[in-house]
Amino acid sequence: MLALVTATTLSRDEEDEDEPLLLAAMRARGVEVEMASWNDPSVRWARYDRVVVRSTRNSVHARGRWNSDEAYLVRYAERGIATVPTVLVPRGSTAVLRSLVSWPEAVVKPRVSTGSFETCRVSLDDVEGRLARCASERDVLVQPHVRSVDGHDERRFTTSVLADVEEPLLYARGDLARADDGTPLLMELELVEPSLLLRHDAAALARFADVLARV
Repeated sequence: MLALVTATTLSRDEEDEDEPLLLAAMRARGVEVEMASWNDPSVRWARYDRVVVRSTRNSVHARGRWNSDEAYLVRYAERGIATVPTVLVPRGSTAVLRSLVSWPEAVVKPRVSTGSFETCRVSLDDVEGRLARCASERDVLVQPHVRSVDGHDERRFTTSVLADVEEPLLYARGDLARADDGTPLLMELELVEPSLLLRHDAAALARFADVLARV
């Protein structure tokens, strides 16, 4: 029996649109599969042969996985991987962001976040107020809003980023943007529980189901 791990309560924005497609694809391959909530105390985990994390998006306050701490973007930049510029603002900081950046628009988000939790785009005029509110509760990341997300060399770039990950991966999603000169930049490397947008690519759904059937 295979368990695809979700959460007991997900908001509409957090719902896993891959779920019905993946369940159907797995059952079509003769695999016994069901969804199981990570925070449901009644789940008997011992009954499952395999467990795959898929949509535990309310686990942001109970995390234990390096990839859910998006400060890895700062470390990646230090190691020479092209990333969207990222400023880490510690909880309680009174840093004046205008002294650090000159972007016309910025994205403010928690250092630990899933499903766009507490993430917003603001003008530089408004960023200080938003930052003060967010940083009073948690560490915050600030990035420029990068407008371009189109191009044809994303796969090669994402593959080069994944080569830096030492752990074996069952799935991954790279969220990319473009610098003004067209260079691909890493916005996020989603390894924990990303939507894989399977409804947009039947071949990707088939590949993922085939891999799960063999695990």
